Amino acid sequence: MRPQIVSFGDSITQQSFSSAGWGAALTDTYGGKVDILLRGYGGYTSRLALFLLQYLSSLGSKKPPAATTVFFGANDAGRTSERQHVPVEEYKDNLRRIVHHLKECSSTMLVVLITPPAVDEEGRMQYAKSVYGEKAME
Repeated sequence: MRPQIVSFGDSITQQSFSSAGWGAALTDTYGGKVDILLRGYGGYTSRLALFLLQYLSSLGSKKPPAATTVFFGANDAGRTSERQHVPVEEYKDNLRRIVHHLKECSSTMLVVLITPPAVDEEGRMQYAKSVYGEKAME
């Protein structure tokens, strides 16, 4: 049985195997050497990911994956008025809990955390105003 890499995350992970996606690059690099398992869930946050940990089939196998990528945060970072929003401190704690769970499955498993880049709210607003004028505020 070949070693496995599990890609666990939200829709960014789910779509990562599309043309020029980071999952496709992972396959190009490791194809034929490891089995890559996609576990991407559109709309999920780090909070919801905690409930999925027990259902990741490969993690319950006799031989745990050699590595797992964990990519959550885009949905967590939604505006505080949005139902998906997860406060930063809870997000940090959720990632710690996910890593702890994975390390309990295998102390030798490589866990790679991938997080979305920081957002420049001021820069985004300036751009929106340049394109949409004052309607960007609506």
